[in-house]
Amino acid sequence: MPVKKGMGNIKKQSMTTNDEVTEKTREKFLCYCCGEMKARSKFYQSSDPFNFVKVTCYCKECIEKIARNYNKTSKQFGDVTKQSLCLALERLDLPFIETLWESSYNEVHDPSLDRPKTNVWAAYIKNVKLPQYNGMRWRDGDLFKKGEVKNIDEDFERNLTPEVLDEYKTNKKDIIRLVGYDPFANYPVEQDLPVLYAKLISFIDEETKNDGMKMNAVIQIVQSFNQIQKLNDAINELSADTSKLNANNGTIKQHADTISKLLSGANALAKDNGISLNYNNNKSKGQNTLTGKMKDLDLIGFRAAKINMYDIDYCKGMQQVAEISAKAQIDQIGFDENVMNEINNIRRELVDNLQKQKDKALERARVLLVENRDLKDFLKEKGLIDEFGQVIEDE
Repeated sequence: MPVKKGMGNIKKQSMTTNDEVTEKTREKFLCYCCGEMKARSKFYQSSDPFNFVKVTCYCKECIEKIARNYNKTSKQFGDVTKQSLCLALERLDLPFIETLWESSYNEVHDPSLDRPKTNVWAAYIKNVKLPQYNGMRWRDGDLFKKGEVKNIDEDFERNLTPEVLDEYKTNKKDIIRLVGYDPFANYPVEQDLPVLYAKLISFIDEETKNDGMKMNAVIQIVQSFNQIQKLNDAINELSADTSKLNANNGTIKQHADTISKLLSGANALAKDNGISLNYNNNKSKGQNTLTGKMKDLDLIGFRAAKINMYDIDYCKGMQQVAEISAKAQIDQIGFDENVMNEINNIRRELVDNLQKQKDKALERARVLLVENRDLKDFLKEKGLIDEFGQVIEDE
């Protein structure tokens, strides 16, 4: 016969449960990163079945600093990159999932959302806690395949054709040289990089290269147009099936509104910075002249396009022109004794100054020659150049 629990037993059990809850809230755990003892609520719940305390080894604050590239000097958070996100997830024993990474990035940067997340880390940690990912650990993520860990920097270049790969490498190298850094280093979708570099290189001219504000505007415009292209692709995909057109109408309208906002922003940037031909006062003046073409060659680093003033000044034709000009001046002016004395004094002063400049130039050339020889020996020793001084490309 079942025994009924009395009120005393129920109260006693309730008090015991409350005591356990109170005891848990008082528990302190050590963070392996900052070394501080913190409450359970300051840690994420561990997914490791052998972790009996059920909290991670790193507190939420330290993990966020890892994921968001916290700068201790400036005390500012940086951008969340795929690499920094993986460092944080590995310490939490949570999986890296490519689709979650892309959706979290879009969740932060999509202007059509009413209340987007403040950063990619906050969006990802929310999404990875959804029921369908319960129990998944670091080793269950996309970086692991058939027991082998994939490199998070795995070269997507293998999927590019040789022509596209060569163009991509050239454009990337030129962009870094012209801009001074890689503007797409933290871009989450690697497959978009060849298009981004190609579009950006077409925007950069001499004026843009020397104007930091205009350069930033151009980079922003290129990213905006890339987002617009993706939204257009999504609309085309949603419109392909006419039977579901009514059901997808709301999503299509939302994408169209986002495209309109992105276009308005890009046009405003172009107008403010004189980027488009319609807003550029200089437009294409002199673009098709020899000087314009030489500027274009100089912009892409074509060294042979540099004007060699030494050869011009000292070629035989210029020497003949100089002699004819000097003779014409003598015939026109006419020289007496006083003029000749003054000219001799000027010549003597010029000779002295030029002699000093020559000595300095020779010494500088000697030092540079020694440094150049030492540098070549060092590069040969490291296997970076061959015996002919040519750079050895990595295969």
